[in-house]
Amino acid sequence: MRRHDFGYFFHEGVVNLFSHGFMSAAAIIIIAACLLITLQDVLGVLVGNLIGMDPYLALQCSSASMSGGVGTASA
Repeated sequence: MRRHDFGYFFHEGVVNLFSHGFMSAAAIIIIAACLLITLQDVLGVLVGNLIGMDPYLALQCSSASMSGGVGTASA
């Protein structure tokens, strides 16, 4: 049985990238985008707490305005 380390998963990812018609690339991009949005939210709330801002307002000013634009942030 193979060892499950980073090299194994990287190799399998590259092999599957070509065998599944780049659908794996789309899944990786979607996962990366969701992780970045979540990190923006966490960082926004942490910085908001540091400067004494309400956590809900800090959350609204973090990823909502970055990913949705001004109209999303003001809604």
